[in-house]
Amino acid sequence: MADQEIKNLYFSHSKVWNLLSRINKSKKIGSTYLFSGPQGSGKEAISIKFAQLINCEQQLEYPCDSCASCKRFSRLQHENLNIILPLPRPNYSKNPKKFIDKKITEILSNEISFKAKDLFHKIKIPKANRILIQSIRNLRSNIYLKSLTSGRKIVLFFDAHILSRGQGESANSLLKLLEEPPNRTTFILVTDKPNSLFSTIRSRCLEVKIQKFDQKFIIKWLKLKNIKESHLLLIAGLSDGNIHHAKFLISQSFEEFLSLLGETI
Repeated sequence: MADQEIKNLYFSHSKVWNLLSRINKSKKIGSTYLFSGPQGSGKEAISIKFAQLINCEQQLEYPCDSCASCKRFSRLQHENLNIILPLPRPNYSKNPKKFIDKKITEILSNEISFKAKDLFHKIKIPKANRILIQSIRNLRSNIYLKSLTSGRKIVLFFDAHILSRGQGESANSLLKLLEEPPNRTTFILVTDKPNSLFSTIRSRCLEVKIQKFDQKFIIKWLKLKNIKESHLLLIAGLSDGNIHHAKFLISQSFEEFLSLLGETI
């Protein structure tokens, strides 16, 4: 992701970032946070950069992006980073010992690579509709192990509201973990539907509310993508602060764009 895009992200969400920076400098980092906000507001990007900042060797206001820890975070391959997200239900008839088959593993690996290059990329796994209890169980079995590196373990839950789907087994399993969090570990739940989370989980979180992007940010982002000056205000207006909408709109040809515009009028 381009340096200027990251700088614009910090600037657009300056109040949130200043809060997170102060938390990091205070060395009183909580065990559980809830990053909430509308779709396409950069919540996941902010959560990743906060995780990177906590583990940055320079400990500045922003991640230095040059130390060994930051470089591993830039690839989303840091040993202190765990990302939990919705996955398809496992087919144990094919392989009773694995809850993620080879095909899904490959897709997930590719999606993580895309996310590393573009923090606004929304990871999409076919037929993913659950945060699996197996993911939480694996986390529980590994998170208490002593880390071989310094820093703080960070567990990011993308689309965290999906924890509560079905009978809520995943949410209840996570709750047990939050009740006795491991040392030097922080959980960050990221969602645009915080009210869908169990109240017992929300009560254990410090909520950080992230607002939608303002039009200035969307216009700056569009300029970095070399969008014609004459199209900037129109696309920014239709995006309504949602970076995913902006990405979709610029992925269309001009004719398709006009067709979509006609459907919205």
